[in-house]
Amino acid sequence: IYNSSPLGYPSLSMAMHSYRNLATVSIAITLELFIGSPLATWAQGMRSPSQEVAINWTPPNRGTPANTEGAGTRNEGTCAEGETTPNPPLTAVMPINSLALTVAERPTFFVYVPATSAQKAELILKDESEEIVYAAKIDLPGKAGIVSISFPANATPLETGKTYRWYFDLVCNSGKRIFVDRMMVERIEPSQTLQRQLQQAKERDRPNIYAQNGLWYDTLTALAAIRRSAANNTTITADWKQLLESAGLKEIADKPLIDCCTSESITGSNPVAP
Repeated sequence: IYNSSPLGYPSLSMAMHSYRNLATVSIAITLELFIGSPLATWAQGMRSPSQEVAINWTPPNRGTPANTEGAGTRNEGTCAEGETTPNPPLTAVMPINSLALTVAERPTFFVYVPATSAQKAELILKDESEEIVYAAKIDLPGKAGIVSISFPANATPLETGKTYRWYFDLVCNSGKRIFVDRMMVERIEPSQTLQRQLQQAKERDRPNIYAQNGLWYDTLTALAAIRRSAANNTTITADWKQLLESAGLKEIADKPLIDCCTSESITGSNPVAP
């Protein structure tokens, strides 16, 4: 191939080289215009939610708790004959074989309640001396899902450095009880670094900060609040599922989060304690 034609025009080789340079500049300009366009913003929003899931449970580096039965002991029966045994059964939303810490004075507890004929439940919190610190009757929602139970403002706050156990019983009409018990909770003082991180963080980032600091109850409570306010957000739903799966709770990770429950304090009125 010659450098020029007999008539003095550029050769095919020179023409192809110029075309490639022009194409490269054209593509670069097109990409630059696209990146800042509304279409690019839309395309970015179409990314799979799984690509943005970042909340994984990091257990606290404080050894394994004395009770390594995961979700404590559990009665997997049914309230009445003829009822189908639920699968999954009544399950405390707790990390398997790990300490469960909080910085909250009055943490929120989460429990997966399967379909059941029971209409009432009881929550009991005990201190290290097995004394009842708080107890409440709970009206169940009447459908399967994960429920949350918060302490009222007048409940005795947890003391830092002490280990507490909590119990959750379904109260059948016959008086029979289906339960999970001896769930552990320990309140600790937040470090200055954690306090600073939380003060500077957006609400959306707080669950991950709690998770990285081994604070299970706070992680779950913060993410549940975000999920309730954005029920149709697939990214938040994926975050919730990822969190539970990372804590060994795969069988209930996709169960609905139900707005529940109304509770009535029965502390001091002789509840049926385990």
